[in-house]
Amino acid sequence: MVDNALRYGGGTIALSARGVIAPGAGDAVEIHVTDAGEGFPPAFLDRAFERFSRAPGVRDGGSGLGLAIVATVAEAHGGTAHAANRPTGGADVWLVIPLSSRLNREPA
Repeated sequence: MVDNALRYGGGTIALSARGVIAPGAGDAVEIHVTDAGEGFPPAFLDRAFERFSRAPGVRDGGSGLGLAIVATVAEAHGGTAHAANRPTGGADVWLVIPLSSRLNREPA
């Protein structure tokens, strides 16, 4: 996500994390990468996580696999991946990953 923001975003790039309650998953961590660039073309948002999809106008030779890999990693950990344009400009790409019950127990 950070690599995509550096390549295709603009302005300040920020990484943040916070604890959340995920519907159907309980306690989770939400990890966001935001930028202050142009954001995603609105028509692209619905397919941003599809393999080999690239936003119109991207000419850097990227394969269109970056966000697909992000989604695959999130799903492998029982989570989800999301993308949106920020109201103030730029993009927000984030993961929601459930916390393992193993992590919530006291050490033996």
